[in-house]
Amino acid sequence: MSVYTAHTDQELLCLLQGGNEAAFTEIYQRYWKKLFSAAYNRLHNTEDAREIVQQVFFILWKYRTQLRILHLPGYLSAMVRHAVYRHLATTGRTSSTLPQDELQAADNPDAEYRHLVRWLEKFAESLPSNQRIVFVECKLRDQSVKDVSAALGISRRTAEGYIARKLKALRKKLHYDRFLQLLWLYPLWPEWLINY
Repeated sequence: MSVYTAHTDQELLCLLQGGNEAAFTEIYQRYWKKLFSAAYNRLHNTEDAREIVQQVFFILWKYRTQLRILHLPGYLSAMVRHAVYRHLATTGRTSSTLPQDELQAADNPDAEYRHLVRWLEKFAESLPSNQRIVFVECKLRDQSVKDVSAALGISRRTAEGYIARKLKALRKKLHYDRFLQLLWLYPLWPEWLINY
């Protein structure tokens, strides 16, 4: 058993930035299966999925001093997702079904991750106080619902209700924002009106 199993992700990231190989090994053991499963579910190929996960961990180690990671599981998941997009684009498999902006973002997972975190923080700012705290602590800082609800003095069920309602609102907002992007990229104006 590793001496780092009790460490939080943020503690492991600090050690990783200092070049601690044991901390890197703990991160690898903590997230390898989940990342492999995510890659395999998209590719349905064991070798390709394994190669992608190895590549993600190689990049994590290589750029450990440069990356600014706020939420390790989300960051690693984004890296795997973008590596899958790159793989599909380079192999020509179903790359036409991937949105072009997602293929371009695959070249820079760090920028994509920062953009997503900023977007989520902006969304959280619009929430009432307790709901914002529950959402940020549970979804962005990876704290347990039990701990957050106890700190706020609310029931666990209430905290879970906050999260469920906010995730539903977030999904609607994501769909709406994507719809607005599509309207901007592909105007629905009839050609005769544009030429009028």
